[in-house]
Amino acid sequence: MNAHLLELKRRYVGALGRAALQYLECGLDLFHRHLRSESDSGQAAFGNLAVGLELTLKCYLAEKNLGAVFREIPPEVRALLSAPERAPEFFRWRGTPVDLSAPSFRTIGMDACIAAYAVFLPHMKQPLLPHLEFVARGRDIALHAVPGTLGTYELERAGYAVLQVVQSIEQDPAFGHIAYSPREEDRRFLERFSLKRAERVALALEQARFALSEPAPDRRAETSGWDALAGECPVCHTPGALRGYTELSVGRDEDGPAPGLDFFAVSFSCFRCGLTLHDSEELKLAGMGTLYDRSGDMDAWFAEHGSFPEWEME
Repeated sequence: MNAHLLELKRRYVGALGRAALQYLECGLDLFHRHLRSESDSGQAAFGNLAVGLELTLKCYLAEKNLGAVFREIPPEVRALLSAPERAPEFFRWRGTPVDLSAPSFRTIGMDACIAAYAVFLPHMKQPLLPHLEFVARGRDIALHAVPGTLGTYELERAGYAVLQVVQSIEQDPAFGHIAYSPREEDRRFLERFSLKRAERVALALEQARFALSEPAPDRRAETSGWDALAGECPVCHTPGALRGYTELSVGRDEDGPAPGLDFFAVSFSCFRCGLTLHDSEELKLAGMGTLYDRSGDMDAWFAEHGSFPEWEME
């Protein structure tokens, strides 16, 4: 049974990898052609990139833990798929062999894939989260409807997110399946994207300063919850909305290890002057912080999430 499960995993992960590779190759070819004005189908490029990204993330997660990619499967099957190398030799399936491609074996969605990716590669979460979420939001529209205006920057965000993900997975020595290797044209795009990011931030700051001469809208940013925080706008110095996520951390005080609470900022918007910053790199270029101490909210966090695990304090 052990050998059967390992072969089942190898075939399933391999099939995911091959499909992901073909979608990415098609999507990136359309992507570059569109940027060169050789194709007017930005929607097709976005759709292929989104599907390729989802399958790539599922392939990566399935190699780590095959049972984790399925949303609805029997508990005994999930247990076996989660650790096939440890399945007892004497175990026998209940009847017919499990068909992982059957419709009843529904897989997790894009949001869950992104969350799992961040678990294994946490250093990629803060710089990529807003772009990955943007691709996830646009996926179904690109595949099933006609999206609104899909500008060059929106499409570039998708290409940037996809290429950053495949590069990070390629660099993971534990991943041994098919993966897309960025080409010279991809690398040149990433370099241009970084250079244009500085230009975008400079232009955004200039436009925000100009907007200060206009009447201020009677609106305030919503900053409640663990995914938002009020932050001072670098242009008009009024409170704007930082978006991101909050996580526990471990620091030290005079008594030893002590829990802390950190907010990781990934984007910013200001209703007063209209300044919008799309990722943590843009926040840095605008002179804003990307890590904020929320230890003052510790009581509220523990009330909602429970006590700090003792093993994390050791």
